[in-house]
Amino acid sequence: AAGVATLGAAVVGQRVRRQTLGLNATELRRLHDHHEAVLHAVREGLVITDEKGRVQVVNDEARRLLDLPPDAVGREASDLGLAPDLAALLAGREQHVDVPHASGGRVLLVSSDVVQRQGRAVATLTTLRDRTELEALTGRLNTTQSLADALHAQAHEAANRLHTVVTLIELGRPDDAVAFATDELRASQRHGEAIAAALEDPAVAALVIGKSSQAAERGATLDVDPDAHLPAGLLPSGAVVTILGNLIDNALDAVAGQPGGSEKAVLVDAQASDSVVTLTVADTGPGLPAPDRERAFERGTTSKPASGPAGRGIGLALVRQTVDLLGGRIEVSEPPGATFTVTLPVAVASEGGGDG
Repeated sequence: AAGVATLGAAVVGQRVRRQTLGLNATELRRLHDHHEAVLHAVREGLVITDEKGRVQVVNDEARRLLDLPPDAVGREASDLGLAPDLAALLAGREQHVDVPHASGGRVLLVSSDVVQRQGRAVATLTTLRDRTELEALTGRLNTTQSLADALHAQAHEAANRLHTVVTLIELGRPDDAVAFATDELRASQRHGEAIAAALEDPAVAALVIGKSSQAAERGATLDVDPDAHLPAGLLPSGAVVTILGNLIDNALDAVAGQPGGSEKAVLVDAQASDSVVTLTVADTGPGLPAPDRERAFERGTTSKPASGPAGRGIGLALVRQTVDLLGGRIEVSEPPGATFTVTLPVAVASEGGGDG
C-alpha cells in the first residue's frame, strides 16, 4: 500500500509540476505578485477573454477607459454595455492593430491578438490606448491651420484690391480708385453680413468667409445656402470649425481637380431643429464611388498627390472622429458630385464642450 501511495504521489507531483511549468509554491506566488503588479501598473488598458468571449482578466486602466462594472470578470463582452463593434473586437478571434474607436467621449486605439495553444484559439488579448488628448490637440491644430489659411486668403485678396487702388491713384484717376474701393468694400460687406446672418457663431462665419476667398483663388465658388441658419451655442465652435473646415477643404480639392470649363462650385448649408443640427457641404467634383466612401474617413487615406503638404489624409478622419464623439452620423451621396451630410443631436452637441 505504501508503494502504491508513493507511486500515486509521484504521478500527481509530476502532473502538478507539468501544469505549473516546474514552478514550486514560492515561485508561483512570486510570479502571481509580479503578474498583478505589471497588470495594474501598465498605462494601457488590457482585457483578456476566453474562447467563449467571457472576460477573464481586466486591468484598472481598461476598467477606466471602458467604464466597466465591478463584476466584469466572468461576464461575456457583449453583456458589458459596450458598443457592439467594440464588444466584438474584445471577444473576436481575429488580429487587429490600432483600430480607432470612440467610446464614452474618448478616442481609443484598439489592438487584439489571438492566443493559441496546440493550434486552437484559447483566448484573445486586447490592448486599449487612450488617444483622446492627442487627437483633440491634432483637431485644434488642424482647426487653427484652417483658420490661418482662410485669413491668409483674405489678406491676399485684400492686397490685390489695395494694389489696384494704388495703381489707379498713380495713374491720376482718384475718382475711379474711390469708386472701385467703395464697390469692393460694399460687396465684401454684403457677402460677410449674409454669411454672418446664416451662421451666427463668429468663428464659424469667419471660417466660411475666409474659405470663400480661398475658393476664389482656386477658380471656384463657395456659397452658403440662402435658407441656411445655424444659431450660436447649439454646437461647440471648435467642433463646427473642424467639421465644416475639413469638409470644405475636401470639396475644394475635389472641384479644383476638375478639367477646365467644368463647374467648380461648393455649397454649404446648415439647419437646426429642436432635436438635431444638420451640416451639409456639397460640391460639383467627381464624387466618391461606393467602395471609396468608407475608406475616405480612414486616417492616411487621400486622393491628393504624394507631393502635397504634410498632414495628408487626416481631414475626413478628423471629421469622422468629431462626429462620433458628439454622437452624430455622417452620410455621403452618390456621384456625380459629393454631398457630405452631418447630423448631430442638439442635446449631445450642447454638452460636447466649449470652444474646443
